[in-house]
Amino acid sequence: MIAKNSPLRVALWTGVILWWVLTGLAVCVGIWLAGGWTEWLEALNGRAAIGVATFLLPMAVGAGATLVVLLLFRRLVLRRLIDLFDIFNRLERPKHAMILGLTTNWEEFFRDRARVWSVNQENQIEALKDQDDFRRSFIGNLAHELKTPLQSFQGYILTLIDGAIDDPVHAMKFLQKAAKSSERMKNLIEDLDVISKEESGRLDIRKGDFDVIEIVQEILDNEERRAQRSNIKLELDVASPASLFAVGDSGWITQVISNLVVNSVNYGRQDGTGLTTISVREEPSKVFIEVQDNGIGIDKESQDRIFERFYRVDKSRSRAAGGSGLGLAICKHLIEAHNERIGVKSAPGEGSTFFFRLPKAS
Repeated sequence: MIAKNSPLRVALWTGVILWWVLTGLAVCVGIWLAGGWTEWLEALNGRAAIGVATFLLPMAVGAGATLVVLLLFRRLVLRRLIDLFDIFNRLERPKHAMILGLTTNWEEFFRDRARVWSVNQENQIEALKDQDDFRRSFIGNLAHELKTPLQSFQGYILTLIDGAIDDPVHAMKFLQKAAKSSERMKNLIEDLDVISKEESGRLDIRKGDFDVIEIVQEILDNEERRAQRSNIKLELDVASPASLFAVGDSGWITQVISNLVVNSVNYGRQDGTGLTTISVREEPSKVFIEVQDNGIGIDKESQDRIFERFYRVDKSRSRAAGGSGLGLAICKHLIEAHNERIGVKSAPGEGSTFFFRLPKAS
């Protein structure tokens, strides 16, 4: 059943009408060329020729004309409409199709495309709104993070200019604090550069075999003084093997584990009972790495956002420790650049555990 007012119905009726018109014209032209019925019939030499001239020939002409009409309708009308909608979005072809791909339901053709196009446009608008909100939030956070060390840096320099430089003791103290503020700004910019390169696919990942235990021991040695200042103990889990090789970029993995350790110190218990433990375990085809602490912990809502840029569970505490708020975001990007995932398990007051896997070296 062909729907009323469908493109196929219009095309068929147009072809049939053209068929009738061409048939009549063919007969009239044949009579005119033969000089009259009698001479024409004699010239056609028999009834077979009469049948060909008066029936088969016009039918062939009309059938050809109908086919041409269908092809032209598809090419010049329907295809143009489909291409018009495809300009907005790549949509599927009509589900109801018959001769030469012409749709059998004109209303459904437009209704389906309008509905899908509308939904896609709404989704794109929502995505643009989310991107705009993220952009505003990111710029605001970045400005705030840069403003704090910049103001400190500027304050120390102006104090020196105002006369403190003549006092060697105070001059050295202010210069050291200014250097610390500039170092914080430098680290923030470097962290942003890492994230930007990873998101744009320009991060240089040089994979190779490396000993995870060796890297962990090096990190524990480097961060020991930081942990001691916060009365936090760092240790390697006794169940970890003496040596275990994984595949990845040893430099970037070192930064990941180091960031996790520093984060555990910043949010750890600073009353002498704080403990951060790094565990390394061998799995059938992976190396499992875990950094566990007994610090303040993370609530469920914050766990969903902990890897966002500039997000902090305890803003005042992490800023006091000089954190940029990008450490966990960098960990996420670097681990994903290794085609792996980083996760967290935590509860308020019970500490946090960050973990990820790497391919095991063969």
